[in-house]
Amino acid sequence: MKMWYSYHIAKNTCGWVIKGKGLSLDIRHFSYFTTIVECGYNLSAAAKKIHITQSALSKIISTFEQEEGVKLFYRANGRLNGLTAAGELFYSACIDISRRYDEMIGQVHQLSETEKSKVTIGIPPLVLTVLFTHIMSDFSRNYPAIPLILAEAGAEELSRRFMKQELDFAVLLKPTNLNPVRTREYNIYTSELTAFMSAGHELSAKPVLTWKDLDQRPISIFNESFSIHRYLMEKLRAENIKPVLALKSGSWDFLFESVIDSNLITLLPSPIRHYIRTLDVVERTFADPICWEVVLVEHADQKQTLAQQRFKEFVLNFSRK
Repeated sequence: MKMWYSYHIAKNTCGWVIKGKGLSLDIRHFSYFTTIVECGYNLSAAAKKIHITQSALSKIISTFEQEEGVKLFYRANGRLNGLTAAGELFYSACIDISRRYDEMIGQVHQLSETEKSKVTIGIPPLVLTVLFTHIMSDFSRNYPAIPLILAEAGAEELSRRFMKQELDFAVLLKPTNLNPVRTREYNIYTSELTAFMSAGHELSAKPVLTWKDLDQRPISIFNESFSIHRYLMEKLRAENIKPVLALKSGSWDFLFESVIDSNLITLLPSPIRHYIRTLDVVERTFADPICWEVVLVEHADQKQTLAQQRFKEFVLNFSRK
């Protein structure tokens, strides 16, 4: 007896077929066979269910049995009334083949949907520069069919747009103060705020600063639309420090440039040091620093597309490295 359980799904010019040892059937024929069994071996009922004639269905089964030299059904008085041992084996294989075929078609459709999908993500400009330049370019190189729609703004504006579901993801600073029931957060980076100043500034001689060093000194900081502004002002009030707010901006590179050849101090995340291209600016840490924790936020109550899943997995894997 030939064995039908060694098979694979292939495609020819006529469509999908199942091929194995001595076996080549159109995928539809396997559902025909299982339908006959499920209809209690009633060819008339099975033919009606699969919308072909009874004679055509009978011919498909008998032709297969003749070509393969096997008997799948017991017959009595011209009617089918049960499965032979070979028929039982073939029926089990048909169930397995149909399941695998459905899974394969589902995956094909998912991949097709991926190519049609896009991912919208909100990122503050500073975080984009420090963390996401390489992430974005690497993701686009690995998944060229998935377009990334980028929204740049301060964390306050991005939080508002995210909760209005205008964005699939938002990259924010912790704590986000978002509803934990409606959102999920994933830590992707941790650093601290440090001070940047001119190399000639009088505080540049101190290797480590205290917050009191900023009292009554002119500083340049992010404006109110950025979370860093809120965290910094809360820290200064807690320490009873009153600096002179000389400049506020939404541009980190402008804040950085503002300290060159001036008496200003700006406070930025420490990774900005990698972008220092001049010896005229130095970085100084604080004895009691403000943590800079970046999180990826997603909607907890929304089913994600395959494209969105790919993006989240990519970002989280990138952050682990």
